[in-house]
Amino acid sequence: MTTYDLIVFGATGFTGKRVAIEIGRVTAQAEDRELKWAVAGRNETRLREFLSLKQLDADVIRADVTEYDTLLRMAGKARVLLNCVGPYRHYGDTVVSACVESGCSYVDVSGEPQFLEEMVLKYNDRAHEKGIFIVGACGFDSVPSDLGVEFLRKSMHDAKLTAVDAYLDILTGPKGASINYATYESAVYGLGDHDNLRKLRKSLNHQPLPIVGCRIPSKTPIYWQQELSKFAALFPGADASVVRRTQRYLYENHAIVPVQFNMYFLINSMWGVAMAAIFGSVFKWLAYRDWGRRLLLRFPTFFSHGQVSRCGPTERQIRETSFNITLYGYGFTSEERECEECFDRRVTVRVSGPEPGYVATPIIMVQSALTLIKDHDKLPPSGGGVFTSGAVFHRTMLIERLIERGISFKVIFPHPDHSHCPSTSL
Repeated sequence: MTTYDLIVFGATGFTGKRVAIEIGRVTAQAEDRELKWAVAGRNETRLREFLSLKQLDADVIRADVTEYDTLLRMAGKARVLLNCVGPYRHYGDTVVSACVESGCSYVDVSGEPQFLEEMVLKYNDRAHEKGIFIVGACGFDSVPSDLGVEFLRKSMHDAKLTAVDAYLDILTGPKGASINYATYESAVYGLGDHDNLRKLRKSLNHQPLPIVGCRIPSKTPIYWQQELSKFAALFPGADASVVRRTQRYLYENHAIVPVQFNMYFLINSMWGVAMAAIFGSVFKWLAYRDWGRRLLLRFPTFFSHGQVSRCGPTERQIRETSFNITLYGYGFTSEERECEECFDRRVTVRVSGPEPGYVATPIIMVQSALTLIKDHDKLPPSGGGVFTSGAVFHRTMLIERLIERGISFKVIFPHPDHSHCPSTSL
């Protein structure tokens, strides 16, 4: 029997605490005051101490990833479970299984492509039968990029969007940024398991999506992005794989033209380029080897050039950090022009927000969960399943909710109609 609208699982972890605090802010507003929610984890005492410290009014549920019956009891009480227990490749499967068995919808903040895509194979059909929605990557990974593409599609108006180049810029203060150890750990295991991810994708037996207009290949590993006046390198996160899954869903289920998508991260200086190249190469080489992964996990601060901490970022670092994702969208104003080499419409949008990992991510996760409840009539009409954020939320009010919570989606430059070739115009 469902008792709660939302349950936060892992509410004593670094991310889980902030997600619970965000729900506390939401439920303090008149519109959402009637929401019933709870926190869950394996240590009830720590959960109660946390709620008392933060003056949050929520119930406490004991649940442990190693005790499946406790996961079933927890999931059976929720409309939507917010899973903050990672790395998801180690702990996520049993939680998703419990949600599917109990008939509870689910969101997480995984940035692990192998876990996300494996859940499709294992649980999509059962989730569809139950009419529930399993939605991964509902944090900074990868909602700003995924919904940013859909916002860009709508901003093209009478033109057809067919290609996007996205650029992530992390802005920091004097103290710089810091990455939590769990995020780093996921990256180590994810890179080290790349062969299994390749096999998993092959087993899906997907046919290539059609390309409308000219192909936009990913650019050289590091290059100068002239319009943004910074160096750019291919972004190794989950965003590109998530966006491409969304494009496949929209094409196969709604006959929407699929978008080519490449994502890069920006680097301020040649020194930053050198450090990224050196530490990135060493990280990749070690992550491919068992003994190398052990070394990376034992000395995270050294191998990340001081960017990773088991304690996470300081409050000052969080306050001083923000993000921009600039998305250049290319398309056509008519079918006749689709055969030409260059696009004839370009629109630029920017998605911006506060510190991505511990401020933006809780906001996005909570609003994603609430959207599953509030916009049920705008979710995929085919029913439940395992979805990306863009696939499940593209018809909902999630973007508007995120804007209200301080994450902006803006058109910054609607270019006039003339030829644009991504390979040369940037």
